[in-house]
Amino acid sequence: AYTSLIINGGTISGNTAEYGGGVYTSNCTFSMDGGTITGNHAYQMFGGVFAANMTVSGNPVISRNTIDAAGDQEDNLAIILPSLASTNRLTLGALTEGAKIGVSVYAQRQGVSGTYDYVEPTADTPVRFTMEEADTSYYADSAQYFFSDRKGYIAQANDRKYLELA
Repeated sequence: AYTSLIINGGTISGNTAEYGGGVYTSNCTFSMDGGTITGNHAYQMFGGVFAANMTVSGNPVISRNTIDAAGDQEDNLAIILPSLASTNRLTLGALTEGAKIGVSVYAQRQGVSGTYDYVEPTADTPVRFTMEEADTSYYADSAQYFFSDRKGYIAQANDRKYLELA
């Protein structure tokens, strides 16, 4: 059955798992309007959050979650490509002061089910991490609340109405 997980505050912290140290959802909508997911750890992937269908709004904090696979690399909110073209997606509500969300973008390794590789942005090819929306007047402002889990990249609003890492 398709279910919903709704977080309107509180903290998820100090958890450990093989995948999805903080929150791992599948066949579920996940709505986070405030609250904190921090200090969680995964041995393989998705240290903080893997959610197939997630909406963030208000002032959520998803940061300081890690994975072993990359030597305690920060890995907060995992976005899987080509999820942006399917039912798996990250949708933005209006974010407010105090929101802080780290993002890692992955793609499934071709021919290997369940295996994902980090997608590295380049100067010529930024990596999109939100759905394209018709009304995105708040997207440009929302970019300030996101950061790349990998150093050297920034989150920015694209004029084609989505957020990306560049």
